[in-house]
Amino acid sequence: MKKTIMTTCVLFFLLLFSVFFSLFFSFNDNFSIFFNFLNNSLSGNDLLILKIRLFRIITAFLIGGLLSVSGMIFQAITRNPLAEPYLLGTSSGAGLGLCIGIYFGIIKVLGYWSLMMFSFSGAVISIFLVFSLSYFKGRSDPLRLILSGVIVGSIFSAVMVFLLSISKTSEFHGIMGWFLGDLEVFRIDLILILSVLSLIVYLLILPTIKYLDVMSLGDTSSLSLGIDINKIRSLYFVLISVLVGGAVSLTGIIGFIGLIIPHIFRRILGPKHKPLFFFCIFGGGIFLIVCELISRLVIPGVIIPIGVITALVGGPYFLTLLRKGR
Repeated sequence: MKKTIMTTCVLFFLLLFSVFFSLFFSFNDNFSIFFNFLNNSLSGNDLLILKIRLFRIITAFLIGGLLSVSGMIFQAITRNPLAEPYLLGTSSGAGLGLCIGIYFGIIKVLGYWSLMMFSFSGAVISIFLVFSLSYFKGRSDPLRLILSGVIVGSIFSAVMVFLLSISKTSEFHGIMGWFLGDLEVFRIDLILILSVLSLIVYLLILPTIKYLDVMSLGDTSSLSLGIDINKIRSLYFVLISVLVGGAVSLTGIIGFIGLIIPHIFRRILGPKHKPLFFFCIFGGGIFLIVCELISRLVIPGVIIPIGVITALVGGPYFLTLLRKGR
């Protein structure tokens, strides 16, 4: 209980700190916008900059939470501490589904709401392929799962690049930065749709989250308690596909958040998934806001793709986990 309270307080202050600096600080203005805000003398340019930064903060918080929760669920139902949407190819599958919709002009006809539909379809197909390939002698092997995810993700990424290279569609050539993660989302309708969709998925996860505690102990324990493993696992695969598909359709492919955040909070709070669920939502959101701030500050005047920052943090963390064999 004491750890939970302390972690909550730390997260609260980190949230305030990250939002404040992301909103008001850059090397170009050195808090001048903040002082103008205090003096009630914001110019039109100041308001535009604040609006852009606020959209990036909201998007980062939303996407960070989605990917963290997806990683937490993946790790529980596969009993694999290295499982996460990026490494298992789910993000690449969602991205390929989106690219196919753009390439054949379907999204242009149906409208932007169909972005999430195509991403969801791609995510479902990639999950099915990865878990089909990972099964050996009637059970899913953790090492085969990761290798299958890397292989499927690589193939899907290659197909995405191929479609990009042969496409003459102007919209397609404008999304190169999307492959590395892009928080430049300025359509409030898309953000609201994904927010509502995420809330619905979260509400569906909460009543069944107790099953994650049992499933993480193994199939034998689950079956002895009368839990229909295949039914629960299938439900979570669909929910993960919705979350990852929605995230990819909005900001592109951002990796390693689903690996880093659940691990950090599992070490602090223990294996219980109910508190872990809430801390992953907020912790993942705060982590991506901090990454957003770093992406603007590393090189003055240049915004580094957010996926590059998360990969620079997550790559070494992933290697550390492999080295320790955890």
